[in-house]
Amino acid sequence: MVAALPVLVAGAGSGVGLEVVKILCASAVPVCALIRNKAYEAGLQALGAEVLYCDVSDSTATSAALKGSGAGAIVCTIGSKPGETRRIDFVGVQNLVDGAKQTGIKRFILVTSFGCGETRKAVPPPLLEKIGAALAEKDKAEALLRASGLEYTILRPGGLNTDSPTGRGVFTESSDVLGGISRADVADAIVRCLGAPASQNRTLGLFDRELVRAGTLSAVTIE
Repeated sequence: MVAALPVLVAGAGSGVGLEVVKILCASAVPVCALIRNKAYEAGLQALGAEVLYCDVSDSTATSAALKGSGAGAIVCTIGSKPGETRRIDFVGVQNLVDGAKQTGIKRFILVTSFGCGETRKAVPPPLLEKIGAALAEKDKAEALLRASGLEYTILRPGGLNTDSPTGRGVFTESSDVLGGISRADVADAIVRCLGAPASQNRTLGLFDRELVRAGTLSAVTIE
């Protein structure tokens, strides 16, 4: 994937967002790493990313950050952590989408979760009890992005782990799959989507083909 303009990664300090930054910087793609915790600054700068500070729950600050970024695409990996009472899963996406429209950024990749939308039926009840509130916010974020007019891709990864990249990530439109995938493989899939027009305006599940525990994993090709 070759980007003429920087890719802005929201939630770049850790997890999937950090893995995306690593891949893009290693490929000499300009990156604007959007974070709210300054503790992540040095590590991101060492990778070669430009660091921008912003609390995406603040609409004014988010719009200002996007205008100053010069970005041509947004990758959004934000999400509330377990135990947090303030959820940014919807409001953060809302402010990023609004800021993108104001700034003229057309490409937007959003990472939500297995269990959103029609895949809710595959979530075991004990797990649904734990993550149901977060999924409801992510459902609203997905609907907002689909209606935004932006060139979107929504990715719903399975349960995340910290394994090294495996290359076994599979895109799917199956709604009954239960399984896992590494954060590194999710990041690889995101970068592939940035350079794949066939991924635009689609909602796709994402799983490691060897970590599927239930359902039928029917692969989708985006290239």
